Amino acid sequence: MKKLQSILFRSTLAIVTTLAVLAGSVRAAYAGNGAITWKNLTNTYEAVGTCSDPDGLYQVTTVSNGVVNLVENENGYKFNWHDAGTFFLEPIDANSSVTYSGRYSEQFQDHLNKGSSMIKHTFTNVGRGSDGTHEVFHITFRLVLTPDGLVREVDNFQWICN
Repeated sequence: MKKLQSILFRSTLAIVTTLAVLAGSVRAAYAGNGAITWKNLTNTYEAVGTCSDPDGLYQVTTVSNGVVNLVENENGYKFNWHDAGTFFLEPIDANSSVTYSGRYSEQFQDHLNKGSSMIKHTFTNVGRGSDGTHEVFHITFRLVLTPDGLVREVDNFQWICN
């Protein structure tokens, strides 16, 4: 059950990271091509779990650069969002004093064309703990709906600690 809780938490962490970046993007700038961009945006929030202490409470600080773009035409639309940056995790209430730092990348795509639709979300996090622990967290979700109603769904989740 503990492993399932960690998986559910990590999925929630990816969503919270997404919302934190979007909430902080009010300081973003409109690019000349209609895209919204941001650079060196800092966000701080709380999260549960690392390789060193899966149940510990941590403060997460991210510094990110990103872009959001929406293109519409008579065939449908394409929405793309990508951000990447660095992160730092510091224990707030944990059984371990290990801190983590590293890089992350996240991409969300939503495309709709003549009755077919595709949604894809990818999140990759690679970090190192102050004790030398190497942590890799990767999640990919893809959903495709074809005009004839066929639904294809692909999920990939990895949390590697060594």
